[in-house]
Amino acid sequence: MRRKKGTLRELRVVENSKETLNLANNDYLNLRKNGRLAQAANEATLRSGASASASPLITGYTAIHAALEAEIRDWYAMPQALLWNSGYAANQAVLSLIIQPGDLVLADRHIHNSLINGILKSKARLIRFPHNNLEALES
Repeated sequence: MRRKKGTLRELRVVENSKETLNLANNDYLNLRKNGRLAQAANEATLRSGASASASPLITGYTAIHAALEAEIRDWYAMPQALLWNSGYAANQAVLSLIIQPGDLVLADRHIHNSLINGILKSKARLIRFPHNNLEALES
């Protein structure tokens, strides 16, 4: 079913005629070898450089970032958008700010490490229950 939909993740990859087992790949859309994306990235790098050079609050926020945020706002019809360098960073930061010290968080044992770190950083009380076990959650 996933193969038909084009969403099947392949763990075996071939690099330089050598087959390896890739257990760390998050390239769900297989964009790594997309020629059009690589060309656009090369052009953007030549035009704007390869680094923001600083955090957004210092000098790292550029017109390109503002334009991307505007695109995202329009796409989702939202009043604001905020860029993060990764889902991990976003999860950790947002949870550490929304959850308050003393709050109780009940979480599935299999939640991502970024969520755990955000919860712990918030100083909330974290109780984890066995994966998908609603009876344990209820108790």
